[in-house]
Amino acid sequence: MNKSLYTCGITHTAHTIEQMFCTQYDQFRKKQEYLIFAVGILFVALSILLPVSRPIRIFLLAIGGWIMVSRNLPAVIRASDSVQKRKSLPIYRYDFYEDHMRMSGEGSMCLEYRDIIRLVEEKRYYYLFTGPSTVMMLDRKELGKEDEGFRKFLEEKTGKKFCRAHSILMVTLQDLLRRG
Repeated sequence: MNKSLYTCGITHTAHTIEQMFCTQYDQFRKKQEYLIFAVGILFVALSILLPVSRPIRIFLLAIGGWIMVSRNLPAVIRASDSVQKRKSLPIYRYDFYEDHMRMSGEGSMCLEYRDIIRLVEEKRYYYLFTGPSTVMMLDRKELGKEDEGFRKFLEEKTGKKFCRAHSILMVTLQDLLRRG
């Protein structure tokens, strides 16, 4: 077998599983996310516009704020359930060849680059989606100085461009606290 051009992987933790589920949710549930955010804004607007007592105004404001900052709660719950169901968290290895990639960990599988439908990046991870509910998460630190070359390689092989994982308008309070 030919030598791989790039090799990297991920050692999952509860945090990486949550991050992966949230990114997946962000990428494929935009309409749902916007609707949740709009409902939050509606509650905030009602707290300002309705002629109600101060306790009710505070309650409406709090509910609206909570809805807006917990927009990815379904993904967090799914991630937590996934972690609890496992005896141990997976470790995956990805080898990238000229015409295909190989994933190994809890089994082994070869994929052609045309199977990847979306490339997503954030500061620490790459996400390769083969469907709305199938994602491979790669730790960018493992690529070291080869990170930029790898990024260009994947864009060329898949015919896709990397997009950013988070929209500035859709950052949760949890995201802000982690960045601090």
